[in-house]
Amino acid sequence: MALLLRQNRIGSFRSVPPIAAENQSVAETTKLSVGQALEKLRGTKAPKAKMARLDEKIDTLDEETRRLRRMKGRVERDQLTSPTEQDAQTTDSGRVTKLKILGVAVGAVIVIPILAWKWGLF
Repeated sequence: MALLLRQNRIGSFRSVPPIAAENQSVAETTKLSVGQALEKLRGTKAPKAKMARLDEKIDTLDEETRRLRRMKGRVERDQLTSPTEQDAQTTDSGRVTKLKILGVAVGAVIVIPILAWKWGLF
């Protein structure tokens, strides 16, 4: 009677009774010789626990998040120190509009009393 080993989902092996092995198809069972199974068990890289793998992924994502935040800070700082031409034009057009309104208001304040005095309203 041959000893059959079957690998489960987490990478460890368990023995399969000969009766159960006969009922299963070859496609479902991974059959290894005893030497191959021992070699795999003694391998230099032990399978990592699920939490250890998740911790590594979290650390990788944290580092990527820090990198993107640093990049965002540099971009925002560059935008604040050197405004684009479009921003400069918008600022200039706003100043021109305010100056025009101020000129019309000052003119009206000067002209209205002069006309009222000329027409004899005062």
